[in-house]
Amino acid sequence: MQRQPAVANDDSDMPVPSQGSGYMVGDEARPIRSTNRDGRIELLRIVAMSLIVVCHFTIHMPWNLRGLPGAAGIVSQFVVQNGQIGVVLFFLITGFFQTGRAFNLHGIIRTWLQTFLYSAMIFVAALAGVVVSPHGAGTRLPEQVAAMLSSGGTSATRVVMEMLMPVLSGQYWFISAYILLLFLSPFLNMIFEHGRRDALFALLCLLMTCSFLPLLGFTQTVPFKPVVYAVTCYLIGGYIKTYPDALDTHNGFAFMAATLTSYAVIMLAFDWVISRRLPFAEALRWEDDPVVLLNGFQVLMSTVTFRYTVRASRERGPKQSRLLCLLASGMFSVYLLHDNLAVRHVGFYLLSTLIAKPESPWACLGLGALLTVLIFVGFTCLALLLDACIINPLISRLAPRLENALYSMSHHGIE
Repeated sequence: MQRQPAVANDDSDMPVPSQGSGYMVGDEARPIRSTNRDGRIELLRIVAMSLIVVCHFTIHMPWNLRGLPGAAGIVSQFVVQNGQIGVVLFFLITGFFQTGRAFNLHGIIRTWLQTFLYSAMIFVAALAGVVVSPHGAGTRLPEQVAAMLSSGGTSATRVVMEMLMPVLSGQYWFISAYILLLFLSPFLNMIFEHGRRDALFALLCLLMTCSFLPLLGFTQTVPFKPVVYAVTCYLIGGYIKTYPDALDTHNGFAFMAATLTSYAVIMLAFDWVISRRLPFAEALRWEDDPVVLLNGFQVLMSTVTFRYTVRASRERGPKQSRLLCLLASGMFSVYLLHDNLAVRHVGFYLLSTLIAKPESPWACLGLGALLTVLIFVGFTCLALLLDACIINPLISRLAPRLENALYSMSHHGIE
């Protein structure tokens, strides 16, 4: 089988720009240029991040949404599980665009700097909020910051280290896994360059089998941890790019809709079983981590969606949209803003003090959906503003210096 790109607008050979916003997980070396970017892929990035934001709102909003009685609680758990679809989509996009590319240290440095700058900026803002917050105003902001500094029983020093070293500490597990994935990408790409297709397919089948083993109770003996999770999705994305004929079967809209429906039925049934505390579910320890247990289904659902999107791009040509490209360029920063430790502990608490929890479970879900939309739109606007005015100018100054320093250290080390 001859290997060729699956889409015509894969700008893998584009040089890395020296400045400007528009970098996004899965394609960190591309500037915002609607002529080179397919609006379908950009829309997929936006949808993926919206699923992640909804998931984190459901988890961190102090309304105990997953503990709602009856069907409302099951729906809340289903929403949380769908956050993993967003994560998988980003890893798939990464594999698709990074396969066949040379190692790009510049992109890794930019990602690391952007993560550090956002985390440090939010940490300073949280501490400043304690100083300026009025006493007796109906909030307990100082107490919430104190709770953040003792999160999980860890010391305040440890939390400060996590805020100032977010990549190494794993504060953003997704970013840590993503950067490690970029370091591994040259070795993973060698599989596509020198390996056989049938061997690669067998490897993917083995990894996917491991993803389903936790359903049988093997959560400790066969862990499907973030790095293996990311590598699996990277290889799937690379497989779709390297072997475009994989797009030719079972890839119509009807098949994708049927897969989506089947996925929803399976997930909701699984959540119902857990909510009923059935004996066999307790024996298999399904309640321990119902999100991780279903990673295999989420990878399959995301792969079907991504295959459909790539095939549409190949058959109909790139769909150009400057607006989608602009919005998608801010999604990485949206993640850094809303999933920061301070926002999880302080931001959602402040929101709960302003908006009372409705008594009706379904009213909780309805209001939560509205708030999530407002949060997503607000963080997107804030991310684009911060990127343009603060983050990208700083990165443009710091990244070349840091890159030169690393190359200099490497050169002296070799000598």
